[in-house]
Amino acid sequence: HAVGEEKTKRYQTALQSLIKQRSGHELSTLATHQLARYQFSEGDYTEAHRLASRAVKTFPDSMGARMCQELIYRIEDKESRIQIERIWNAPWPQMEITYRNLNTVYFRAVAWNWQESVQREGRSPDQLDDREREALLQQKPAREWSASLKPTADFRLRTEKLPVPENLKPGFYF
Repeated sequence: HAVGEEKTKRYQTALQSLIKQRSGHELSTLATHQLARYQFSEGDYTEAHRLASRAVKTFPDSMGARMCQELIYRIEDKESRIQIERIWNAPWPQMEITYRNLNTVYFRAVAWNWQESVQREGRSPDQLDDREREALLQQKPAREWSASLKPTADFRLRTEKLPVPENLKPGFYF
């Protein structure tokens, strides 16, 4: 248990010392996991990944290595969010893609009868149930396209703006 202004630095130093002193024993992976987890919490995903990977390579069957492997999975996990205007017309909007650990994003625009959906169900057309979602996925898209994304070698979220296709017929699409 540490207190004071330098407690974090002392904690890191103690973990590094323990890892170095016990480098020949699998228990060092537990200290490595704690240090990697700290780096992760501070937003240094690259260093956390490096530390955790080293523990997994050194003692792959140890408890600490299994904990480090879970942290690696978390760091390498793919993630994406798309933000876009609901109405597309000139001036054409852009899609804002926030992502990490992805190289390509794929899109499909599927035509949908908005008025029929509202009248039949009495709810907003973007509130699909599982059956409707499955039916939507089975439909032939009006347009398909993809875009390459810049790599996120540091495992951090990155945001890119991409153009929307301007050649869709007027209508309602998912």
